[in-house]
This record gives sequence, structure tokens and C-alpha cells, in this order.
Amino acid sequence: MLSIPKVYVGEVKNYDPLKLREAVTSLLEYTQCRHIFRSGDSVLIKPNFVMAPKQKEHPVVTNPFLLMELIKCMKDLGTRPFLADSPGWGNPASIARKIGLSDFCSKNQVPIKKIRHLRFQKNPFPFGPKWMPVSKDVLEADHVINVPKLKSHTQMYLTLSVKNLFGCVPGRLKAFFHNWYGKNPHRFTDLILANALMIKPCLHIVDGISAMHKAGPMLGEPLPLGLLFAGTDPITVDQIICHMIQADLQQVKILQSAKKNNLMPFSVSDIETSVPLNSLSPLPIFHHVEFLAPVQFNLYRVIRGLIKNWFTK
Repeated sequence: MLSIPKVYVGEVKNYDPLKLREAVTSLLEYTQCRHIFRSGDSVLIKPNFVMAPKQKEHPVVTNPFLLMELIKCMKDLGTRPFLADSPGWGNPASIARKIGLSDFCSKNQVPIKKIRHLRFQKNPFPFGPKWMPVSKDVLEADHVINVPKLKSHTQMYLTLSVKNLFGCVPGRLKAFFHNWYGKNPHRFTDLILANALMIKPCLHIVDGISAMHKAGPMLGEPLPLGLLFAGTDPITVDQIICHMIQADLQQVKILQSAKKNNLMPFSVSDIETSVPLNSLSPLPIFHHVEFLAPVQFNLYRVIRGLIKNWFTK
């Protein structure tokens, strides 16, 4: 019998450190993840570092104050956290510097890495490529914590828990997958789903305190949702978020892929949440992307990305 999944949903109206610390402590307890971390364990924290924002508070990346409080909690448990990502258009160290995170990480001896060192692993799932590229950095970490930003996405409709883990694929290879598998959107979403399930993070924490809507993942507008989501299963977490922001599930291709592959056995009403969803404050209207762009990149965008990556090594 399948165990009923649990999703933490917390009202956090702003990025006040004390409120964030309380929320992170609560979600670690609720998801029963606090006790899996042992002293000395390495913990890869995977934020959404798609590009450096023009303003520190713009919700294009996972908020630095949330990352700081999560790092503090991991340090208190005796673990060795580090930040790692592979942005398509930048470098995680330069992004961390621009959002005011570098000094904190330096002071607390938290490395900031660009995900590299590919190893091809056989895909155990009946969907996606037979062999999947998985970073050595990911494979050698004792735990992975996935910390995406809740955002609209002009190609994928939304970027949440599952989609954020595609950032563990090195930037240049992401462009290849977009163009090779993007010819068939269903193959591309199967690839993204298989990638997330092979990485197997122990915890997913979605930053929806200040979300991005209308466009995305880079050029959308801020929306103060005031919510933090967490869970051990990325599909379940994404289900709850989609329900709360009234997403059109026919447009959420990643969840459609999960359903097709029998990975979404529970309805929203079956999923246990930390608070009743109807007890939460009314949410502002989340304006979704109306027309999806092709998954494939044009040649100019690929060349531009390669040049930018070269100069931000």
C-alpha cells in the first residue's frame, strides 16, 4: 500500500530571517527530514540561479535570505552544506555575489560550485533517454536539497521542484537537450522527469514567498504569494502548488508526464498538508503564461549562451 505523501505549506509573508528560520525548522520537522542528516554529511543545496537579477529582491532566483537560513540549519546539524548550480547563462559564484550571498558563504565556509564533471548513468526508468548525464558533484553528495523559485516559464508553463533539477545538467548540455529532445515536447518532459528522479533529493523547498508570474523564467513580474512549500516527493509538492495557483494542468507538461508514467497516484485531496489549504489567507491572482514558446532554442540564442558561459567561467 502506498504511503500518503505529506507537503508542508507555510505562510511566510516576507524574508525576515527570524520568520524564515522558524519556517525552515518547522518544515524539516514536518517532512521528517531533520533526522536523516548526520554530522559530517555533505549537503548539496541546489537553488535556482538562472541569471543575476538587476535588483536583489527580484524573484528571478531563489531568495538569498532563505538560503542563508537553510545553510544555518544545516550547519547546526553538523553537516557540510555547499551551493551548486549550472546556470544556462551565468556562473553561480557571480550570481551569489550580485545577490549579496557571497560574503555570508565565505564567512561560513560554504563553497559555491558550478556543477560539472559528468558521468553517464543508466536510466532505470522506462521513459527518458537510456543513459542520463549526472554530475559527479551530485552523485558524491550525501544529500541533495532542491530549493527552486516558484515562477512562470514561457516554455514549460511553470518551473517548480521537478524542473529546477534540470539545472543539475551542465549549461552547454542543457542547450543540446533543448534542441535534440525539444523536437518532441513529450520526450523533453520525460527527460526532465527522469533526471529529477535519478538525482533523488531528500527534500524540496519551493520559494513562493515572492513568486514570479506573467512571464518567466527571467522576465516576469513579482507576485507576493507569501508561501513556502516543502516535501520529499517533487511531484506531490508541484501538485499542491499547481492547485493553489489555479494552474491549467493540461499545460503543466511535467505533471502530465508523471501521470502518463503512473507517478502521480494521488489526487490533491489525498495529500496531507501541514495546514488545511482552505484555512490559508486568500492568494493574489497568479497570471499564467498564455502562449508557450517552442522548447527548442534558436541558433543565435545557443551561440550567445556559449559566449556568455565562456566569459563567466
